[in-house]
Amino acid sequence: MKWLKIASENGNLKAEKYLEKHSKMTADEVEDATIKNIMFPKQPPKANPLDQELYGKAVREAASKGSKMAQNLIEIWNHMNFAMEAFKKKNYALLVQELSQAIFIDHQIVEVPEMFIPCIKEMIEVNPENIDAITCYVRINTTSNIMPVLLSKYLELHPKDAFLVEMIISCCIIRLNQKEFGLGFANCIIEGEPNSLRFLYCRAIALCLQDTQTPEIIKALDAFLALAPEDHNKVPACHYRKAEYFAAFEKNYLKFKESFEAGLEAEKKQLPCFLPYDFPQKHILERYRFCTHIPDCVHN
Repeated sequence: MKWLKIASENGNLKAEKYLEKHSKMTADEVEDATIKNIMFPKQPPKANPLDQELYGKAVREAASKGSKMAQNLIEIWNHMNFAMEAFKKKNYALLVQELSQAIFIDHQIVEVPEMFIPCIKEMIEVNPENIDAITCYVRINTTSNIMPVLLSKYLELHPKDAFLVEMIISCCIIRLNQKEFGLGFANCIIEGEPNSLRFLYCRAIALCLQDTQTPEIIKALDAFLALAPEDHNKVPACHYRKAEYFAAFEKNYLKFKESFEAGLEAEKKQLPCFLPYDFPQKHILERYRFCTHIPDCVHN
């Protein structure tokens, strides 16, 4: 409803018409519509943290108040802007240098412009051992079948590069189905970098994706949450993953509810560029919460 009000205020006629219709609904009709939305959710609009024009003011204000997440995002924006300037000047060495730094900060936020791809391919041919070119080349091949081969080759050249290490852990678990090996790799890295948010989150997700689920998942997610800033874009997801575990494996509704509601609260602390928050299984958790309330409603 919040997004509809904002859209209406900005002149969106469809949103205005929906709000007008909603205002005329009875309490029973509102409840019925709510149930339908929970059971058959519509795809929300996609957040775009790279939209500097839309979110620049809010993000810079948050950064000035000490938000590390906002500061990191501004760094990404700056590197992406410098990369675009380098592209226009046909300085492809500088392009991969700037782009690789943005990718290193958070590769999931960075989308590589299609116009950069030929430049990256040219630079990897010119200097195949350069870490900037490698970082960019790996990023544009994350969904390619050659990814395992690339990572194996490049990790021999740069065994301590955090981005490449994160990618090999992800590749082992998701692409190669070598889940235990990937988790073992993550465990080894965490021993050397116990306070790294990058690897704490990586290890927590590795545990979540194992065939056998154990309480170690909760410990790993809590370890990340204990160190992450409250507006970190992975915080809500960690709470929702805890909720998934409590619902599916411990059948503990109270802990599920606590974790799910913590995720909802964490969303309120997100930078606006990460909203609406995207957690793929959130609608399933909402259905579970709704369904577990039905017996209470009936009895009352």
